[in-house]
Amino acid sequence: MHDLFAQFVAGLPADGLAVLCADDERAGSLETASRRVTYGFSANADYRCDDKRPFAIHHQGRELGRVNLRQPGRHNVQNATGAAAMALEVGVSFADVAGALERFPGAHRRLEFIGVFQGASVYDDYGHHPSKVRATLQASRELRARRVIVVFQPHRYSRLAALMQDFSRAFTGADKVLVLDVYSAGEDNPTGVQATDLADRLPNGIYVGDFKGARETLENLVGPGDLLLLMGAGDIRKLGDELAQRV
Repeated sequence: MHDLFAQFVAGLPADGLAVLCADDERAGSLETASRRVTYGFSANADYRCDDKRPFAIHHQGRELGRVNLRQPGRHNVQNATGAAAMALEVGVSFADVAGALERFPGAHRRLEFIGVFQGASVYDDYGHHPSKVRATLQASRELRARRVIVVFQPHRYSRLAALMQDFSRAFTGADKVLVLDVYSAGEDNPTGVQATDLADRLPNGIYVGDFKGARETLENLVGPGDLLLLMGAGDIRKLGDELAQRV
């Protein structure tokens, strides 16, 4: 993976531009013949952001202005700063950059609000890797719900088997985790791993099996003020569309 990014950046023309994340050691080590700028929370970043909302973007020690980003989460602030750095470097004004970011509605299936169920806000998210699960849960906490209740559908037996320990530590930001059966995506299961193996490792987890089991559990669990987060790269959105009433 690192080699592919290294080849890509090394192939930029001399009059090109590489915009690299200063918070990532591997990204910072990439070499290129083109001009390069960095972005992120790091004090050494050319375009530096902060944790406040609305967040500021600093360039060469000077605050350019603040951005009122709709999407919660530290990772979204970081990504928005990367987009801003690229736009500013090619001549877009900060006012236009800030306006575009403030109007950005968010990506489909990335902490996407889809409706309400029994008074709880329902969000859908594509997260199917431990690092993405952690980032999304951290972002969901910024929405200040009474409780964060997750329904997680593991995607592929091979991923669950390989990352079981990481998954078992990724859900600490949730108050309750309902684990669905694995969405195999047509994959065989030579290791015999099952969704119950993950549920058993989560102190806040419960195995619910299929969508029917999840709905029955949620009907007795979810209430007003809760945040219900459906996560996975399989067909879990079907459950969300079944549960959520549009508002």
